Amino acid sequence: MERIIAVLDQDPRFGERLCAYANQRRLLPLQAAAFQDLQSYLDFAREGRVAMLLAEEGLIAGEYQLYADRVLTLGEGTSEGLEERLAGCDGEIRKYQSGEALLRELLEYLGEPGERPGAGSGGSRARVTGVYSPLGRCCKTAFALLLALTRGRESRVLFLSLEVFSGLDRLLSLEFASSLSDALYHLRHNSLDAGRIGTLVQRMGDMDLIPPCRSPEDLLEGTGAGCGELLETILRETEYDHVIMDLGSFSGASAELMELCDIIYMPILKDRVSQGKVESFTAYLEGAGRTRILEGLRKVELSEPCLPRPGENYLEGLMLSPLGDQVRGLSL
Repeated sequence: MERIIAVLDQDPRFGERLCAYANQRRLLPLQAAAFQDLQSYLDFAREGRVAMLLAEEGLIAGEYQLYADRVLTLGEGTSEGLEERLAGCDGEIRKYQSGEALLRELLEYLGEPGERPGAGSGGSRARVTGVYSPLGRCCKTAFALLLALTRGRESRVLFLSLEVFSGLDRLLSLEFASSLSDALYHLRHNSLDAGRIGTLVQRMGDMDLIPPCRSPEDLLEGTGAGCGELLETILRETEYDHVIMDLGSFSGASAELMELCDIIYMPILKDRVSQGKVESFTAYLEGAGRTRILEGLRKVELSEPCLPRPGENYLEGLMLSPLGDQVRGLSL
């Protein structure tokens, strides 16, 4: 019998939208279901299917048998009368915040999450795609973002940036609450599981994103085997169809992660200097015996791009750009 997280709120739009968002994103280790009144919830909950109840405080006042393993109230974020409000409950979550932030907070309360279908239980492994180039100023990051957005329209995609200075926060005019720095920290402390990964993920257009590391030191400490283990943990604990990585300089983390990719797109340019750098890179791979990387390389010659200005509509502008047309035209 499948167990659920129940959302009990008088506003049908709030409960239904939150549950639809959570189930579509698959952030929670359990399905979410919405209820508008206490009686309909109780009729359902007596079957023993509710792992956690997230309820409007006024709807459960004075009700002591709620048939849920854990009970959280939806509050307004004030501390006034907090102890009294939480009597008999496990905690309180602010109702008036973004769905993304609310779900991350809810995951923290879930503690040890149940295993999600396909996560670590023999489900098919996500396809891993890397984007790398020995060239600078070749629109590598824009290409990687477009690849993730394009695939995200038809499947579940997670985007990772291994650039030391990715600039994504500036490009997208966003502040990230969490990052790969947190993922590497929890990996080192053996606490990176499906629930923890879910708290780090943010939705961006048609893709999911774990924002890039906050500082170069965090990424440098996680080079080589550490980042390889991070990727393997993400593949084992989540149920994405694709993981797409924007890889940084060919050393440490990026070099090892390329060995784990099923395919590596390499944006290149037409000029002679660029061609010389590409030839030097492939010659190195041959001499170093890195045949797996060589076999996975797919060179993509990019035309002169016309990219949008950074800002809130950057991703939308990318999709409408000539580069967006070129990426959609690829055989993915």
